[in-house]
Amino acid sequence: MLKSQRLNSLRNSTQFTGIAFILGAMLSLSFAPTLVKIGVSSDAPIPLLSMRLIVGSIALWIYVYLYDARLLRVTPHQLARLFFVGTFNAISLSSFYMAVQYVDASIAVMLFAFNPAFVLLILTVLGETFTRRKQIRLLLAMVGVFLLVGVGGNIALPGVLWGLSVALNYGIFLVASQHLLKDLTARQIAVYAVTSMALILAVVNAVGYGFPLNFTDTGWGVIIATGLIATALARLFLFAGIQRIGSAQTSLLGPLETLMSVTWAVILLGEQLTLTQFIGGGLVLLSAALVKRRDTAKTSDFPPLKPLS
Repeated sequence: MLKSQRLNSLRNSTQFTGIAFILGAMLSLSFAPTLVKIGVSSDAPIPLLSMRLIVGSIALWIYVYLYDARLLRVTPHQLARLFFVGTFNAISLSSFYMAVQYVDASIAVMLFAFNPAFVLLILTVLGETFTRRKQIRLLLAMVGVFLLVGVGGNIALPGVLWGLSVALNYGIFLVASQHLLKDLTARQIAVYAVTSMALILAVVNAVGYGFPLNFTDTGWGVIIATGLIATALARLFLFAGIQRIGSAQTSLLGPLETLMSVTWAVILLGEQLTLTQFIGGGLVLLSAALVKRRDTAKTSDFPPLKPLS
């Protein structure tokens, strides 16, 4: 009995810590949509993203080296898996930068909010139980996001397709992170996944754009802010959270990022929220609040414990 109580206490503590990490990631990422929209209005999207990832990877290498240089040692097999995971995140980010060229940032964020559906579909195919509570949480989150961001933006088919690409590839990235990188720590995953993303986008940038460095002052500001906060810091939080609560729980907390993103738009850009949007935000929060309770079905929402270090 005592052993069981200790195990439950450990799992509850792990879940609480995981949720805290994911909320930190959501907060760090919530600045990105507004900044990206500002950035692509003055500079080309792929060069902008490429430099963002380079800045983020440099910051992560310095941090991990100073924290514990031994964490930088990985096997070739681990490196291959990290590169695989980073590829899908790179495609997802690139798709978002392309999407906001065609549609409003709010529409791109709304399309990104479909990623829980992709995650749960992938996990169901892999054998996880799609419980009724997960279905309810997903429905609440999706309805809330639609009410929150509305459909008032300029919708163009290329933007919609790029937006759906964001959701699909981010969903694959989340699941792959949980199932392929269990033997690595959050810091190792962050530094090598972001580095692989930076290398991929650097090649695309060089081939397609000639690797320009003549960004506007606004562009450099967006690069530094998104590189340090929405890339380096957010990935550290994100991978630590995934290892504690799993990709399904992480994905269903994702709509909170939409709520935060709209909040920053109101504060920084002076946008106004309607009553409908307030209701949508409430549904998003309700969906996220349901993550506290554990499904009775046995799923991989609680993967093996892995230290942050």
